[in-house]
Amino acid sequence: MALLLAVGITLCSLVILTLLTFNNQLHHRLEAYKSLHTAMVSEARKWERDYWAAHTEVSDLKADILPTIPSAPASHGVPPVDVERVMGDSDDPIWDLVRLCRAGGIFTDWQGWHPELDWAQPHRVYSDFATFISNLPEQQQNVEGVRLAVKNGG
Repeated sequence: MALLLAVGITLCSLVILTLLTFNNQLHHRLEAYKSLHTAMVSEARKWERDYWAAHTEVSDLKADILPTIPSAPASHGVPPVDVERVMGDSDDPIWDLVRLCRAGGIFTDWQGWHPELDWAQPHRVYSDFATFISNLPEQQQNVEGVRLAVKNGG
């Protein structure tokens, strides 16, 4: 009986030691993951700060230069494209959607996400917006779908 009790206690102590070792490993892994997460969050915040610093500089720069630069450069003597006529004469449903989005203010919101097009010719801006709509999934190619896509980072 004493031998059976000694074997039982020994087995219980081995199980307890194994569990303690496993718990210790989990604790060290958790600490490593926490420190990695903290480092990644810190790195992300650094990139975010750098982005907004650069974005603010560009916005300040645009505010300073905007009144002195015409809205778009001349296209080497080529007459400007009448965007309204092109959209009206086309039978492509994308242009109808572009007009509906422009009427709903979605086009203006999309332009806010693309400051690189501020000084582009109007036909380039409209064609980039039409391309954006064309690249959306087919079930999202409607006014509400475009609104959600633009809202989520267009």
